[in-house]
Amino acid sequence: MTKENFFSSKPKQISEAAIVITERIFGNLENLTFCSIGSDEVIDSISELFVKNKLKTINILKKEIENFDIKFNKKKMEILSKTDILIMSLDRKENLIHKNEIIKSLLERKQKPLFLINASIPGNIDMDVNNIDNCFLFDLNDLEQFFSDRVHDIKKKNTTVLEAENDIEYFITKFSRVYNLNFDQKYKLESQIKSYFYKIEGLEEKKFLQNFINYLTQK
Repeated sequence: MTKENFFSSKPKQISEAAIVITERIFGNLENLTFCSIGSDEVIDSISELFVKNKLKTINILKKEIENFDIKFNKKKMEILSKTDILIMSLDRKENLIHKNEIIKSLLERKQKPLFLINASIPGNIDMDVNNIDNCFLFDLNDLEQFFSDRVHDIKKKNTTVLEAENDIEYFITKFSRVYNLNFDQKYKLESQIKSYFYKIEGLEEKKFLQNFINYLTQK
């Protein structure tokens, strides 16, 4: 019996990594603002997942803005001061965001953390900002590696967790088809089941839930 995986493609893996890292940086996903500058498959995938997690999202498409560089430079500090997560993917050889600008924005943010994602090659954000406290810069390779390491850790520490996640995702796929759930309904149901699974501390209880889900998916 082949099980379908919602996060099998690299954009989905990168998006899931971005969500987990956001939770680790900020503690939760409540009252956070996300800004994406540019447009490609990865940015769209991350943006979609952040929207589903109720983050306030601002999208800036370069092609929709005349004199982008001039207007961006004028709004740059406002964006850095008011945005918690910023992802950029623009065809530029030079950096558009620099270390001194990050330092200034963090003062205005009263040192509230800033999560930055370089989604283009070369990146649009100065790599030196990684040396600043409360500033966290990742590129796509970092996010992909984070996802791979996390899966490896789960396999190494407790294979039950990974197996259960696959069982849950398979159950959600079948359940959604039978009851014709839309994406929002399907995503919410999956999130609630996984959240409940992670709250269970005992391995026996986790296994019971996993067996129950497997029973529901039997023909």
